[in-house]
Amino acid sequence: MYSLLMTGYNVEDYPSLKIFSLSNHSLTQITELNPINPSFACHLHNLLFTLSEVDNKAQIQMYLFEDNRLYFLDQLTFEGGGLCHISYSPKHRTLFGACYQTGHIFSVGVLNHKFTTLKSLIHLPALPKDGFSRAHCTQMDSNENFLYAINIHTDQIYCYKVENGALISNTNFSSLHLPSGNGPRHIIFHPTLPIGYIITEYSNKIFVTQQDPSTGTLQILQEITTLPIDYEGTSYCSNCIITPNQKYLLAANRGHNSITRFEIQVDGSLKKLNLYPCGGIWPRHITCTHDGKLLMVCNQNSNEVTLFRLDENTSTILEDIAHIPFPNPSFIEEL
Repeated sequence: MYSLLMTGYNVEDYPSLKIFSLSNHSLTQITELNPINPSFACHLHNLLFTLSEVDNKAQIQMYLFEDNRLYFLDQLTFEGGGLCHISYSPKHRTLFGACYQTGHIFSVGVLNHKFTTLKSLIHLPALPKDGFSRAHCTQMDSNENFLYAINIHTDQIYCYKVENGALISNTNFSSLHLPSGNGPRHIIFHPTLPIGYIITEYSNKIFVTQQDPSTGTLQILQEITTLPIDYEGTSYCSNCIITPNQKYLLAANRGHNSITRFEIQVDGSLKKLNLYPCGGIWPRHITCTHDGKLLMVCNQNSNEVTLFRLDENTSTILEDIAHIPFPNPSFIEEL
């Protein structure tokens, strides 16, 4: 049995946060809430963090999922706008986040099921020619020693040290600058290799980077497209994931409406294997269940979440097993 969290953008009075149980391909709704645009979420065990993606303010929420119910614990509002990504560090007991509209990143302490203080609020450097800064992701490395913040507009990936939850300038390595126009969107790290994968929205690529775990330095090892070589249409990557067996990387293509499967090589580089239809239109977010047996796809523009059965050894997509109606879905995860 799986417990699945689904969130999205508000459509009239339709609840935009729901939790389902899935057993033998049978889906049952457990509970629901209707916060404002909870377009992204993260969790630790039964502690759930969400955000409200709205203009002119940054707002985060905390819930407890227990006995098949969601209990509201706390909320915090502060400077920022267009908050679009959050991540939680158990090591530092800190929630990090990125604001697309204003270019802010932040860190907030978490203690005893409450938010403590806003420990850092940093405005990422803007592009000089237009003055815009667009923070899109904050993610710690696999050892939770460094925090990486992506500015999709300036093509920069910034690196910070974390001390007591606060973000500190890294004098050894401040940032990695991708070639202009790539639009880095998210970064993820391999659980056992010192490798970070940066997926780009505008150029539909993955940059494979080698990390120095002692300094946080990233160096580009490889860049590889997520699309067919002969594809001439419009497409934008959303996110990528490493499968639970740590052998494959899956990436979502919005526009081409496909999922690309890569094999992770011994040195962390990628070998493109094949592409699969995503089961809908505009795959905004993808993830696997913890056992690697299901792939879940938020197809935003066709208003559905599609579930695929995976081969748990090869991460091959075998068949779609469910299409779940959900207006404007943007995030799904197994709790």
